[in-house]
Amino acid sequence: MKKMVKNDYLKLIKKYADKYKYLLIIICAGIILLILPSSSDSKAVSNEESLAGEQYEEYKLGEVEKKISGALREIEGVGKTEVVLTLKSTMETVYQTDSQSNRALSETSDALDINVQTVTVSAGSGLQKALVVKRIYPEYMGALIVCEGGDRAAVRLEVTNAVSALTGLGSDKITVVKRNSG
Repeated sequence: MKKMVKNDYLKLIKKYADKYKYLLIIICAGIILLILPSSSDSKAVSNEESLAGEQYEEYKLGEVEKKISGALREIEGVGKTEVVLTLKSTMETVYQTDSQSNRALSETSDALDINVQTVTVSAGSGLQKALVVKRIYPEYMGALIVCEGGDRAAVRLEVTNAVSALTGLGSDKITVVKRNSG
């Protein structure tokens, strides 16, 4: 008799499994997706975003200095070159915000309540990412160029003009000196 009850029970399960097989497949797929770790897309961030604050500034500034140094080396009479740039400000990222204000009027006081929230968008896998409106890039404060031809006036003029064109600095903010030959 126990075998019959077990067989009836198995037939009943099979009947419901056949009837609701697609629902069961969807539920199992959902459970598997919840258990699996998030995709590599959510972990992959650009090099620019992974470097924060001063690290970003130093990284980018070093790249700019190398590019300018390479370009200056190509000017006749400049020779081996070292470029040092200083910054007036760091990079700033401006995010989209949503603000709501409520004014509460009463006999004793007049209060203004302002609620500001950063707007976020879905980045996939349940992650949220702040919506960037703009990036304000740093301004250069000054430049020092140390080069082999820094003792000649014509070379200093060419280098000053080139650095001014590349950085937007005025000639009063750019210093060109002769490299130590030692």
